[in-house]
Amino acid sequence: MMQTSSVEIERVCNQADESILETAAVSASGTQGGPEMLVVFVVLKEGFTGDPEKLRMQFLKAIQTNLNPLFKVCSHVPKPFTFSAPGNYDGEY
Repeated sequence: MMQTSSVEIERVCNQADESILETAAVSASGTQGGPEMLVVFVVLKEGFTGDPEKLRMQFLKAIQTNLNPLFKVCSHVPKPFTFSAPGNYDGEY
């Protein structure tokens, strides 16, 4: 079985589009069991907006091409963040 870390997933997702500042990949088991679901949280660069379906497809293509062709991205969550200083978060959760 091939294991892929969240750091590897985030690395390829960060490079999937020029509008992306940062991503966070999280997997969780479904309530009914079965395979884990991958959710990618996205922070876009200032001044960019993203089409949710386009971003999901870009993440899917990047992960399948660079890491594992069996991966599927079930969702992504665009999240606006602002940072006041390194390590200090100044946005909403």
